[in-house]
Amino acid sequence: MDVIDTLATALETLSRSYGKRTLGAIFLMNNYHYIYKMTESSFQDWVGPAETQKYEQLVRQQREVYQAR
Repeated sequence: MDVIDTLATALETLSRSYGKRTLGAIFLMNNYHYIYKMTESSFQDWVGPAETQKYEQLVRQQREVYQAR
């Protein structure tokens, strides 16, 4: 999904501006979780289950980054 991938790329760029990796991880986790919830509920038919699973995994990855601090 080009629009959502473009949004994710912009969010990743913004997360680097926080300086601390843990703050960037919280920022990404929050935004990825929002995308995940929207793709899971409102946009499931439009994006499909693979895109939903992708953002669920990204939330987990950012949680791990935060917890590894």
